[in-house]
Amino acid sequence: MATPFTPENIHQGDDDRWYHDGVDVTDRPVWFQCPEGHEYQFTLAEAVARRARCPECHPDQ
Repeated sequence: MATPFTPENIHQGDDDRWYHDGVDVTDRPVWFQCPEGHEYQFTLAEAVARRARCPECHPDQ
């Protein structure tokens, strides 16, 4: 049985890639919603690089 795909179950490996249940999910697209209600999608690598900041609220990032 797989664990839920939630932040507490995603871990960074020694190779700086992100893993869930032993599977590399670094380039997996994930949907986010900011407190203002904007929805946006980043890969996990992009989210980490941008600190998952909303592109509408933080267009300079």
